[in-house]
Amino acid sequence: MIDAIYFDGRSAKPRPVRISLSAQALVIADDSGVISRQATEQIRVQEPLKNAPQRIDLGAGAVLEVADKVALQALLADANIGVSPVVSAQRSWSIVAACLVGVVVLAWAGYRWLLPWGAERAVTLIPANLERKIGEQAWPQMDREMFVASKLSAQRQQAIRDQLQTLAAAQPSAPAWQLEFRSSKDGPNAFAMPGGRIVITDELIAKATSDDAVIGVLAHELGHVAQRHSLRLIVQSLAVSAVISLWLGDVSSIIVAIPSTLASLRYSRDFEFDADAFAIKAMRAVGSSTVPMADLLVALDDNRDSKDVKDGKEGKEGKEGSDSSSRSEQRGRGSSLWSTHPITSERIKRLRAGAVAPAQ
Repeated sequence: MIDAIYFDGRSAKPRPVRISLSAQALVIADDSGVISRQATEQIRVQEPLKNAPQRIDLGAGAVLEVADKVALQALLADANIGVSPVVSAQRSWSIVAACLVGVVVLAWAGYRWLLPWGAERAVTLIPANLERKIGEQAWPQMDREMFVASKLSAQRQQAIRDQLQTLAAAQPSAPAWQLEFRSSKDGPNAFAMPGGRIVITDELIAKATSDDAVIGVLAHELGHVAQRHSLRLIVQSLAVSAVISLWLGDVSSIIVAIPSTLASLRYSRDFEFDADAFAIKAMRAVGSSTVPMADLLVALDDNRDSKDVKDGKEGKEGKEGSDSSSRSEQRGRGSSLWSTHPITSERIKRLRAGAVAPAQ
């Protein structure tokens, strides 16, 4: 018999008892005799804790606490009552390792697929006026920290606006937009903010060999606005911090983080392809080509593999070719052009191929 403390589930008063197993039943007795018999299949032996008595749930709120866990395990073993599956799993290094791998895989899958899926659907619930306010609140800080006033003449700025207006008017799906001209010490750049503000730098315009290259870039940004890509990335990027902030009861940090989040966003390959597709369609509608835009991307992709990208090649076959393509894409991400827009050979090829109208 083993000493234990019995709680009958009706009062909080502990009662010293002794327990034993007889005929597939757990027998609970004190000095006055047997108090209760419980069928072994109805009891639940809880996981042993290092510095606490082991508990046995008897049902209806009744509980036994056993301090001598070694003796209890021996008693249970004599009755062929094994430890719970949870305890068995915790004692198995292979199961623990498998669970850790499973957690990592689930976390990666959630980040890779569930988070974008959730962000896409969450964005549909955000009204356009709220999206616009997000962009308006973030813009002053970004403008102050990243840019200085444009040196382009008012006439040149208006000419570009007029061309973009003509392009947008030819697209039924074109969103509302606002074009900002700025100069940047970080070099050529263009990006779209939630709500329709599009920013282009003097340095990018200076690198363009034609207005078609500039308008192609702006059409691409208009595609990001139309498909609310910036807002979707903000939702994804701030999802974890939002959960933590809501849990802690402080949501102010979410709003404060939006400008820095916008400045560091990286568009996915799918987002870039979608925006390129919008640009190709829009440029075709006004009788222009996206080839100058593709040439501009190549000219500003300052890595040693830019020749392969320009010619629409992937480099040498085999592993060397794969490594070369990978280096080209990584360097494109870090170039001064569109730090948020990965430049890949596949994008270049699509822009050039899509510029040619399909045969009738």
